[in-house]
Amino acid sequence: MSITATAVEPVKRESFLPTYFKEKLCLGETLIYSFMDKLFEEYSGGYWDFFTLLNGGFYMAPTGYEEITCNADNGFCGEMSGDAAGIVATLYTLNVIANKTEQDHFIEMYHLLIDYISFHEESGKIYAAIN
Repeated sequence: MSITATAVEPVKRESFLPTYFKEKLCLGETLIYSFMDKLFEEYSGGYWDFFTLLNGGFYMAPTGYEEITCNADNGFCGEMSGDAAGIVATLYTLNVIANKTEQDHFIEMYHLLIDYISFHEESGKIYAAIN
């Protein structure tokens, strides 16, 4: 079964972050932007798109970045789209929250996003940045 991503409609954006980050909303939102700053030097803020996954997962991705350079903690350095960068930043964020809280919801969201990567056109770059 293929896992696809669907952009969240503008009218549903307001409920997106509370739905997925729950009581850790402030932590989740702060972490995702912090990881973008840390991993992607060219990142300078901006508008983000929100995506739901067919398998129940989610991710966020900054718009306006056709290519952005990733300098991951594991030594990976390479160009990727803003969409792929958003997946990387979302995974880093979910990993930290899941490890900190040990809540099943965040562990599940992390694994649902991991499951999606193999269906993404930049899967090799994403895996390289997170492994």
